[in-house]
Amino acid sequence: MGRNSKKIKEEEMSGAANGGGVVSENYGGVNDDSVFARLRRGVEEFTSMQQVVCSYILENYQRVAFMTVEELAGLCGASPATVVRTVKALDYASFHEMQEEFEKLLMSTQVSLWWELERSWEEDGDEFPLPWVAKDNVDAIQDSLTPQLVDNFRKASDMLAGARRIFIVGMRSSKAAALFFQSMLNQLFSNAVVALEGGETLYDYMVDLGPKDVLFCISLGGPHYAKTTASAVAFASRHGIPSILITNSPTTPAVEFASLTLYIASTQRHYSIVPCLTLLEALVVSLGQRNRGKAQEKLRKLEEILVKESVTY
Repeated sequence: MGRNSKKIKEEEMSGAANGGGVVSENYGGVNDDSVFARLRRGVEEFTSMQQVVCSYILENYQRVAFMTVEELAGLCGASPATVVRTVKALDYASFHEMQEEFEKLLMSTQVSLWWELERSWEEDGDEFPLPWVAKDNVDAIQDSLTPQLVDNFRKASDMLAGARRIFIVGMRSSKAAALFFQSMLNQLFSNAVVALEGGETLYDYMVDLGPKDVLFCISLGGPHYAKTTASAVAFASRHGIPSILITNSPTTPAVEFASLTLYIASTQRHYSIVPCLTLLEALVVSLGQRNRGKAQEKLRKLEEILVKESVTY
């Protein structure tokens, strides 16, 4: 993952680091000097074996939180001394101090990999899936309702309510959630656009965004994340565009650049975007409440048009 963010760092970080763009408030509790930011820098700048150690920790931090130095060294093919030197280079006094950061993160965030969909096929093969999938989703939604998320939800609602335009980005496994959010917003308002593809086309949309607009990004899964999403948030930071990020992991490179991060919990037994959809639905309700008159006017108008044009009965 550190290798995936290298290009982003080279192309985008230089402008943000030199005073361009917005200063990230990092309401989610992760800042530009987070353990993951340090590890990504280590993958790019440290000695070859230390880079291996940093890369392994990035992709396996949940396991590293409970390992010994010797166990980590064995899995990386490095010596315990190399692991200790790497930890020191990351500006930690000890291996245990770094592990404490991972332990705190594990208490508030859990990562569900997109390929856990495959793992769910092996879950109790004879068990009827509907009840346990439903319970897994409900548990994740409840686990997401932390004081941190509640506080950041209010800030996100404020940002979106005051936005001139909302540009939504979500790639690969997050694309469905992005399309859903844009569809729901456009039932009420007319200022939401979604990126249907990445690459250079993304910047055709973003070139017109400014401080009065909001970039809204969704980045779920891990340990691998869509580069397009992280590039978009980095570009926004560099060009003074406020951004909101929804993710289920602080390891995504986009966290370093987002103005506001909303963390959601993950399901335990299967991959699901339901917790994310729940958060998006709540944002739509909040915005509808705050702009009730305008939202109701568009809904009534849309309803009349759909019936008149024989789209609905």
